[in-house]
Amino acid sequence: MDIRSIHAILSMLGLSDALQDSLTERYIKDIVAISKSIESNRRAARESEQMLSAILDNVETGIGFLDSSYVIQRYNKKLGSILSINQHDNEYINIMDYIPKIQEALSENKGFVTTLQGEDYLLQLEPMNESHLLLLEPVNKIFRQDHEAKRSYEQQLRTRLYNLEDYLTIHDGVKKNVS
Repeated sequence: MDIRSIHAILSMLGLSDALQDSLTERYIKDIVAISKSIESNRRAARESEQMLSAILDNVETGIGFLDSSYVIQRYNKKLGSILSINQHDNEYINIMDYIPKIQEALSENKGFVTTLQGEDYLLQLEPMNESHLLLLEPVNKIFRQDHEAKRSYEQQLRTRLYNLEDYLTIHDGVKKNVS
């Protein structure tokens, strides 16, 4: 039986006002329940946002989210401090203006060590759909030299290894094992 049939029967019995009151009450209860659910979800989202912000603002890594044009959309306190960005500025901030060598990281999909305000940082860009996650991690001199040596070594492997003899000239340990 559909609503029209129920309404027609109740009208014939003279109970249409009771039906109207019952439907109105049911609609109001549904609206109140939906409103409470929405408010509860909003509160949970705000709490999650506050917790995530507290965590991100207390790590030693500068973290930022860049849009497809490499404009910083959101960043933590550490990245703001590293780049000297005021948290209350809502202006257009393009990461290319702050870190000229970033184009290298974008083209090679690799991280690199850069110096900002006299400190060394490992810069990494992680693609995320049509945006990027920017990470700036503080490094010490040993880490910097290790990273640069590893990068140089990887470059050598890509450009110079054509046969086993090339490989043996780079790795003395392998040469001993093969002999």
